Amino acid sequence: MTPKKAIAAYILTVLVFLLGNFSLYHNLKPQLDEATQAIEKDSTLVLAKGIDEKKLSDRLYNGGYLDYRQDADFVASRLKNYLDANGSLPNLGSLLKPELKVPADSALSLGGDGFKTRIETDLYKLGNTKEFDDLVAKTSNSTVYEEPDGTGTIRVKINNGKGISQSIANIPVRLKRYDYRKIYRYKEQRNKQGQIEKKDSTLVEEILVDSIIGIAKTDANGIATFKVKKGEHYGVLPILKGFQYGREKGTTKGALSDELQVSFTQKPHVLTLLSPQVFSNLKYDRTLVVRTPAVFKYSLISIAITFIF
Repeated sequence: MTPKKAIAAYILTVLVFLLGNFSLYHNLKPQLDEATQAIEKDSTLVLAKGIDEKKLSDRLYNGGYLDYRQDADFVASRLKNYLDANGSLPNLGSLLKPELKVPADSALSLGGDGFKTRIETDLYKLGNTKEFDDLVAKTSNSTVYEEPDGTGTIRVKINNGKGISQSIANIPVRLKRYDYRKIYRYKEQRNKQGQIEKKDSTLVEEILVDSIIGIAKTDANGIATFKVKKGEHYGVLPILKGFQYGREKGTTKGALSDELQVSFTQKPHVLTLLSPQVFSNLKYDRTLVVRTPAVFKYSLISIAITFIF
């Protein structure tokens, strides 16, 4: 390519790029103008360093996003502390990212009834139920659970997550057995005398029924062992308040043949600062934004200048 053609191609590329930027700005201008007016009227808040904590709490509570004032105060305080330390959020979705998650203990002690309900729901999903607590209270500190006639082995190993140095000893591990039960639909055929002559059955579905059959606690190395029956279906899960270990693991997709070794990572029990539903409502209503329209315009100009030069 000759220098003249290269220069012409460069100029054409720049013009196409600038035209694209202009079209983008033109299409977004009505929304940007609307956002500017909303910010000026305080109907939209900008999540940035120096945000008014009370104003944010009022917006969350009075706007009907959070039902309890204590929840709104807690969220506003956490957000303000984060923004004052970090300046801004890259996008609104960052409200649900790990860096803004809160320890369940803190949310329980400083949050309101909304956080309490979320934590109770979370604990149930993690296996922290009254039934389990009662079983643990009746269980010895044995690191091995043996099912009668158990010749198969499930060995559980717990490791601390990155940056965590909590004890991995004496953690209760739940053992569940899963039984597949078949449901049939029967169709009878009778003779002229009304007697059943033939009975046909059709398999309708198979349901999985689970039951807790035992608990073992981890030793100093974070290991718990179960002696179980071969050919059965089992699931194991560590359960300890204040921590989370992920999903149950085991043999529910295939019967135990001999020995199974599974590992879990111990992490603090945390919650997102906002529930997915609350976040969705805030996003839909455009109640919170991470940057002003002026900043957005400046970023477009900066990108254009960087591209050209």
